[in-house]
Amino acid sequence: MLIKDFIDNSLTSNNFNKMVVNLIGHFGAMIREIEHNRPEFSQIMERQLLWTHENEILGAKDFPCKYNEDYKMYFSTEASEDNPTFLAFKEKLTKFQDAIAALPNEIDKTEQQLLDYSTLRNLFPVEKENDNIEVPQMFASKNGDVKILTMEDYGFHGKRDLSFYNMFNTGVYSFEEIAYYELNQEDGSDLTINDLANYDVDTILGQILVFMTLYGYTEEDFENFVENFDIID
Repeated sequence: MLIKDFIDNSLTSNNFNKMVVNLIGHFGAMIREIEHNRPEFSQIMERQLLWTHENEILGAKDFPCKYNEDYKMYFSTEASEDNPTFLAFKEKLTKFQDAIAALPNEIDKTEQQLLDYSTLRNLFPVEKENDNIEVPQMFASKNGDVKILTMEDYGFHGKRDLSFYNMFNTGVYSFEEIAYYELNQEDGSDLTINDLANYDVDTILGQILVFMTLYGYTEEDFENFVENFDIID
């Protein structure tokens, strides 16, 4: 199934707040990494180059949550529903969910350009055969592990943990292009909606959402970064 279809089916009122907290936790960790170890990325946070300039968004670095290695997710350590950072990210994820739902059911020639010109095509294979559109492949195990197929000439060939990739080792990309990646079973066979009953859906969803939203939750977020990207020293 396409990633967009997985999200449409799996992001619900039952796990929405849980996903918000996880996104905050991961983003907060990224901010701390930039502040302490990645000065070359500091302009992203200091200037309005991304969607990070709002104080509520930057509050992610101090948000009360803790990482659980077993689930690869952050969980809140105290009540957070009235926290300004929580409310800001909840609004962002709501807009993201609406944007995903509004995407065409199948990728067309216009959306295909997202893949053809993506900086990620040097990481994840995109091939065409007989004008059929082939998209990068992700693989989910029942216990929640998510891997992605990588290019042979990138120095690592095969399936790699999706969580390995972040702002520091990928190019700039839109959540819309990731929406048309395929999510398969661990052995490469098709993953269906009915199969999900046997999968740790929340753990899978949490990892995918973090990967998709590094450069914004809306088309406006992404375009703001692209417009200013060339002035980053």
